[in-house]
Amino acid sequence: MTRYFGLSAALAVVLLSGCEAGTTPPTATPKPESQRMKVETAKATCMKQRGFRYVPWIPKLPDPSPQEVRAGNGDHLAMLDQRQRYGFGIYSGYALPDNPDAGGRKFGVDSPNNRYTAKMSQTQAQAFVEAEDACFVKVAKDVLGKTVTSPGDFWDQYTRTREAVAARELDGDTRLVELAQAYGDCMKAKGYPVASVRPSVIVTQARDQVQEQFFDLGARQNGEPATEHESDYGKSIPDLTPAEAAPYLAKEVRVALDDLSCGKSFFPLYFPQQRRIQGRISAEFGLD
Repeated sequence: MTRYFGLSAALAVVLLSGCEAGTTPPTATPKPESQRMKVETAKATCMKQRGFRYVPWIPKLPDPSPQEVRAGNGDHLAMLDQRQRYGFGIYSGYALPDNPDAGGRKFGVDSPNNRYTAKMSQTQAQAFVEAEDACFVKVAKDVLGKTVTSPGDFWDQYTRTREAVAARELDGDTRLVELAQAYGDCMKAKGYPVASVRPSVIVTQARDQVQEQFFDLGARQNGEPATEHESDYGKSIPDLTPAEAAPYLAKEVRVALDDLSCGKSFFPLYFPQQRRIQGRISAEFGLD
């Protein structure tokens, strides 16, 4: 069973799952003085006090290619190329495990802490996770000034803050509202459910529907109910072979291309503004 856990693992989700068509990954290698590294270093100290070895670790991703930058700014041809290959980047890592550009599923596997816990008994590993969660709560307060009850609460706060700022700054943009309405009408005409045409909601609505089906599949495989977090933290992800993932990816690509077709005029105006907001909120939550 695999889940999105821990600051490093969840941060990898932010970095990797955000690399689907239409978004651009931030520069991956942080400066030593970054807030992210301060959090990891403080976490290591806390874990040592609790009797565990913890190696400060931040996932390293390559800098975005020129095409990824164009896609991140809503360039239609760049987004078309990405989505034709990888859809939204949800099942692509499963279906194309040897393709480094497919993204997705192997977040965190290179963490030295994963290798450390893999050698533990189930009881020891559970104790490690509990200690890591407790240390995260402490470090979030000490380093970031964030009062949280758990890592999941941290990521829920991050998600709510990001969505609130996007709603405040983007949903009142007259031109975006106009384009979002046309985008929604187009998706409805193609047979997709459209719960909202607010710019900050509709931009990820199709992707979110595919992603929720992805998490539901993981929950079913593990015989458990879906996790209720607003963020993706703690949700089970499925275990799929490339052959099993291929039909899911094919369907995802069709949805992603329909979404791109309908949002063709919307994305170039929305994404640059969204990226600026993302940068501000990431800095506030120590993810810069």
